[in-house]
Amino acid sequence: MEFKKYDIINGSWKVDGFSFDKIFSNNIPSYKRLSDLNSKVWRELLESIFNFIWVEVDKNSLKHIVSISSHVRKIIKDTDKEILDVIDSPNFLIPYAYLLSWFWFTISENNGKNWVNSHYALSKFIIESIKKHKIDVSWFLCAHRENKEIKKHSLVENINLKDYQRVINLIYGYFKNIWKDPNITFYHLIWDENWLNSAFPNIFINYLKKGELYKMSLLLDSHFEQIKKYSDTYKIKIKPVSEHYKATIKFLKEKYGETVKNISYDELYDLAEEQNDKIAEIAYYMTYDDVKRIQHSLDEFKKSNKDEISKLSKINIENAKKFWKEEVVKKAIDIFLWSDNLVYKSLYETVFYYLWWEKTREQNWLALWFDRDHDLFQTEAFAYGYKPDIMKSMVPLLYARRTGKKSINKINELSFRQFWHFYE
Repeated sequence: MEFKKYDIINGSWKVDGFSFDKIFSNNIPSYKRLSDLNSKVWRELLESIFNFIWVEVDKNSLKHIVSISSHVRKIIKDTDKEILDVIDSPNFLIPYAYLLSWFWFTISENNGKNWVNSHYALSKFIIESIKKHKIDVSWFLCAHRENKEIKKHSLVENINLKDYQRVINLIYGYFKNIWKDPNITFYHLIWDENWLNSAFPNIFINYLKKGELYKMSLLLDSHFEQIKKYSDTYKIKIKPVSEHYKATIKFLKEKYGETVKNISYDELYDLAEEQNDKIAEIAYYMTYDDVKRIQHSLDEFKKSNKDEISKLSKINIENAKKFWKEEVVKKAIDIFLWSDNLVYKSLYETVFYYLWWEKTREQNWLALWFDRDHDLFQTEAFAYGYKPDIMKSMVPLLYARRTGKKSINKINELSFRQFWHFYE
């Protein structure tokens, strides 16, 4: 059997075939089932495979992986014995290595972020990906922020496409080695009045102070074109995220009325407690505190710059005229500075993720996350939208690795969530 090799460290593609026997014939004894191996041989085999995809793996990581794998095997054995035959085959170890490079898994469900990336989720993901005849991978890409050591609270001028390719290589490294051809769609920001719902206040404030909101607009449009042009080469679809923003607003108005933007904290509580509205419950008990935390820097800016805000707004609108961005910037300022109902924003954020997970379920997608960070309200909304009656830990929801270390050669130092922040 031949496998496709994708170099996830250097971002290059090595798609010529490699035979399993050729890779391991010198150091691994012949066998038929992985369950027949002792832990020592297991570790040797995994180490060889990680070296095959040019990732170093230390002894502690290997021990952790072997432990995770035994738990996964037990779950799959109890859930779907047909899939057990697949994962017990030596052929599965190469795609499995890509999966283990991509995500950090835990045995315990109480892993600091609730049930995310648990061994249950890994088991469910493997089952779903092997059983599906058609594989659709889809997710949102965040704004491409510059490294704070280079330029704080700014967007990059040019996206590091090599880092983007690393993510593509990981997707292909797993799916093409289980002999599936994935359809990949990423939703990317463009500048319009809706993108502001996903912007960090510090970035907006930085450009506002410099009179360069027009530049922020141009950069976002440029990022979209850069990603799209590169993706078209590999038949990866790039769509503007605005269509999902609009669906979110439509849902909010239909469910909570045309005046939903004026909803109060007490009204949200009533929805959550008296009317048993699950979305309102998530928004009240989880999302609100997160939105309030992010909003803090904007509130501080507005308090300390009351006299300056009007002047800064005029400067930004005037500067935007040169680039035909006057109306866009004007509307952006109005939305960003004066839409300060945190209760509405809490509902909005909750529904945004709820609708996406509902779409995931309806279109039979697999959910792979690449965003900057994850909060409990997001994963709670996912579970509710994906399948309200399923045990949360069995939802096939996986978050990519993210570490603060600057070496990318070792598996425990890889970071794929912010692929545009990869360290060389």
